[in-house]
Amino acid sequence: MGYFEVYYAWVKVHMQSVVGNFISEVLVRTIIFCLLFSVHWNWLSKDGFIYALFGAYFLQFVAMKSYAIYVKRPILSFKIPANVNAIFGYSFFIILSGSVAVLLMDFDKVMIPSYRNISENALYSVAIFIATVIAVPSRAMLQIIYPITARLMNENKHEELNDLYKKSALNLQVFGGLVLLGIFLNIKELYKLIPNEYSGGIAVVFIIGLTKFYDVILGNNNAIILNTKYYKTVLFFGLLLVFMMIGLNMLLIPPYGIVGAAWQRYSLFLFQYHDYYLWLRK
Repeated sequence: MGYFEVYYAWVKVHMQSVVGNFISEVLVRTIIFCLLFSVHWNWLSKDGFIYALFGAYFLQFVAMKSYAIYVKRPILSFKIPANVNAIFGYSFFIILSGSVAVLLMDFDKVMIPSYRNISENALYSVAIFIATVIAVPSRAMLQIIYPITARLMNENKHEELNDLYKKSALNLQVFGGLVLLGIFLNIKELYKLIPNEYSGGIAVVFIIGLTKFYDVILGNNNAIILNTKYYKTVLFFGLLLVFMMIGLNMLLIPPYGIVGAAWQRYSLFLFQYHDYYLWLRK
């Protein structure tokens, strides 16, 4: 998976991210979907599923590597680049920012068992997975838009960047809104597909769904900020959000359970949205 990301980044900087996005978001997930049904119908053992899962990700890597070489064959160079300090500094920032992002996404699942029964984590996780579907169109589009945004920022084409930002926000609002309506209007039918004991997370789906939708309609704002002089501020802002997340979870989970954890995510997003708006104004 690590080498897949390397080759995926290679094709993205050459503005050829559509095939890589298909391999990552569609091909592997379709294979895993079929494998899970094979386990359900006893065509495949659980141990066999683990080996087949490895095979699916290995196929993902081979397909991505082949396409990356087809787009442009990499040329290895063992010389130390002139801007090595800037490269290491930015890489270190990316690693730290990624770690903070993981904490923001998953640490509430660690805190829930501290105040409530651990079984509520299952309800919370299922609700999160359902609501996350709203962000699928955004993930696909942003994989394509990110390198374009970086190029426009580098070339100081601010008018084209402004046009791209508006178009991305508008299109994502339409497609994300359709997915949001599809989930909200059919939520009870969706929960009939899974055991009844998981139905306690419906309120969480609505709260997280609205959070994901608001995030979607912001377009490529994150890509714009990360390509400006304010990119380092994202790390410190992320650390502030982590402390706020812990405090809000300690305040909201004991009385409200997983619904309190969902409101914590909603509150953090509103705070994040306000700061992102101010940065974009700059």
